[in-house]
Amino acid sequence: MDNKRLHFYLHEYDFPYHNYLLENLTYIDKIYEEGKVDALGNELANVRLYHKDMWNFLNSKLIKIVTENYYVSPPFVDHEIGIYKQQNNSHIYPSHNHYHSSTMIGIVYINPPKPQEGGELILHPNPAYKDVIKIIPKPNKLYLFPGWVFHHVSPQISSIPRYSLNWGYYSRMRPIHKLTSDQW
Repeated sequence: MDNKRLHFYLHEYDFPYHNYLLENLTYIDKIYEEGKVDALGNELANVRLYHKDMWNFLNSKLIKIVTENYYVSPPFVDHEIGIYKQQNNSHIYPSHNHYHSSTMIGIVYINPPKPQEGGELILHPNPAYKDVIKIIPKPNKLYLFPGWVFHHVSPQISSIPRYSLNWGYYSRMRPIHKLTSDQW
């Protein structure tokens, strides 16, 4: 497994399932489109992936990466996998974090835009928004970072939808990377 430390607060792992996700993209998009409006008529940016087989497949791969690379306690709860769809500057999601629900966040991209097309993942590990981390997402990669880190996605120019699947791991202890000793 190829692990790249992009920053103290951002690690990248091989996640060779882009073709699997592309094969299921029609269904992923259907789930997103059917769930993007809640019962009150509010449009949601993030929609839960509720396909049991797909969730089991992806969740097992994600947990394996975490437990092979970090000292963590067993997951406190089974987390959902969220679907986020972005195209032509739609759903400009404000900077946010997941400290209430996850110790670590994992993001996998489907059809990420090419460089210069926007849609970059931007992390703000410093509350004063200094030390910004900006990455151009790639297929077949998993990006992991602490749940308390604020993050958002830049506007996208490409009309081809970019999907991200986001997942949280909730450990009762702070994750510590087994090789770098990064403690989140």
